Amino acid sequence: MWKCLHTENKNKEDKIADSGVKDKATNVKEQTETKKKDQIDIDAEKKKKDQIDIDAEKKKKDQIDIDAEKKKKDQIDIDAEKNRATNAKEQTEKKNRTDETDNNEENMKDDALEPKERDYQKESSDTCDLEQMTEETDTESDTPEKELSFEERIQRKFKGYFPLPVGNLKEPSSTNLVRVPDESHTKQLEKEFRRKPFNYYTLMVVNIPGLSDIPDNIQTCKLETIGGNHSRIALKNILKDKELSSEERKKYEERLCAVYCSLTPQEAKRVGLEHNTIHRFGKDIDIFARIECFRSTLFQRAGFNKKSDIQTKETPVDKNLLNEWKNDLEMITGVENRKKLNNKFRFELFLAQFSTPCWLQLRSFIDNFKGSKRKQKNKISGRQLRCLDGLKEKTILDLLQKNNNQHVDFCKFKAMCDEHKSKSSSV
Repeated sequence: MWKCLHTENKNKEDKIADSGVKDKATNVKEQTETKKKDQIDIDAEKKKKDQIDIDAEKKKKDQIDIDAEKKKKDQIDIDAEKNRATNAKEQTEKKNRTDETDNNEENMKDDALEPKERDYQKESSDTCDLEQMTEETDTESDTPEKELSFEERIQRKFKGYFPLPVGNLKEPSSTNLVRVPDESHTKQLEKEFRRKPFNYYTLMVVNIPGLSDIPDNIQTCKLETIGGNHSRIALKNILKDKELSSEERKKYEERLCAVYCSLTPQEAKRVGLEHNTIHRFGKDIDIFARIECFRSTLFQRAGFNKKSDIQTKETPVDKNLLNEWKNDLEMITGVENRKKLNNKFRFELFLAQFSTPCWLQLRSFIDNFKGSKRKQKNKISGRQLRCLDGLKEKTILDLLQKNNNQHVDFCKFKAMCDEHKSKSSSV
């Protein structure tokens, strides 16, 4: 019996020992598991902190690159504007040299005159000089405004570069507008600005109407955007976003602007067209936008200043008015004389003078044609419109009416134009 009790006690002790070993193993396992989890958490936290540091460093480098790119593009725009001013100055000096040569020739002729005749001309000249002096006493400078070239008059009205709040920039008046804003280009700019605020950074051009100089508080003036109007609209659309953080908002609230004062409609359009030429970030002027600009200038010369007038009023046909209109276009386009204007823009001048019914059909046809293009750019080239060249307006109106629907078949339209031309040539 004693042996049985001894055996039983021994078994109990063995079981207790085994249980202790198992508990110890379990504790070791749990400790190992806990340690492993703690290490995972530590590694994750360390990795997270490392990633934050990496992101911060990357953001810092990106900002440095953005600032460098912005500074570079600012300098490009400023240099381009300075080059334009230099070109204007060179043209002035060239004109002065020409005038000096003419004066020398006139003096040589004067020396060849008989004394009495020369005295008579001198007396007549002195009288004219006195009259001119009387007229010029109220001018602000030694050189009267009327003696300045078109480029010099523009340069005199340039006041410098100023960082201006986007919220204060306005759409130009209808008389100073080069073209109606293109919504698709505005949306494209908006996406680009959101992706990289300074990627498409461009110098904007502002005119302050009614003032001869910049006041102390320029922000209180009317600031009409004659260059960079698409950018102005895109930036304002972004600033309307209520979810934009204050830090992000600062990137869009201000832009560097070249400021002019009291530009005439012709001067404003010249500066606006040059802005699109020298600034690689602007939207190119397609042929129809140029034609529309020419037409609006014609109507403005006739006293029609509303945007809608080119579609509702009868097209002016007075010969004297058309002559003045072409003088305006010479200044706006920078073409030297009438012959060069007619040679370079003959086709555009023809379309710009369409009667109002024909113009409305052409406007509708262009809109439908742009809407029919899918993956192509929302733009029409001069080559595409050239099929109308050589046709009479009455024929063009008839062809436009037959082909004006939502899905323009341009190949069919061109074939019809060519057919009419061949019939006309065979008659």
